[in-house]
Amino acid sequence: MDKRPILVAACLVVLLPAMGGSEDVKPWDPALGTATITGSVKFEGKKPRMRPIDMAGADEKCAELHGGKRLKPETVVVNDNGTLRNVFVWVKKGVEGWSFPLPEGNALLNQKGCWYLPHVQGMRKGQSLAVRTSDPTAHNVHGYAKVNRPFNRSQPPGAADI
Repeated sequence: MDKRPILVAACLVVLLPAMGGSEDVKPWDPALGTATITGSVKFEGKKPRMRPIDMAGADEKCAELHGGKRLKPETVVVNDNGTLRNVFVWVKKGVEGWSFPLPEGNALLNQKGCWYLPHVQGMRKGQSLAVRTSDPTAHNVHGYAKVNRPFNRSQPPGAADI
């Protein structure tokens, strides 16, 4: 079974909420009520095998942070109960005509153990991203976007967020 459509769908889930909508919207009034939306994505079929990442050849400090242990990539992570990790669930219909305030502060990606945490980061249109390093080694931070300019910056240990 080809798992690429699942990966493409997971990527779209990240990108679709960031797309703009109608400009004729009214602000959300929290006094009208609140709700919590939850959901899960089930994986069917044989779990994909992820080839471990050997950090020893790339950066000795990264390898030391993990005691030489090889990490598994998180491209597709199937939990023991068959659900997928690193996916988003969102409301597709029913919020037309409303605007919602952006979360306070930046969305944050942190390099910790030479690994971005969280592995998947959802953002809203207009929200800013901060990239932090908590590692004792320099990292190259390279971002691509359709609308914003791409960037490629070095981030040494202890550097300010990018």
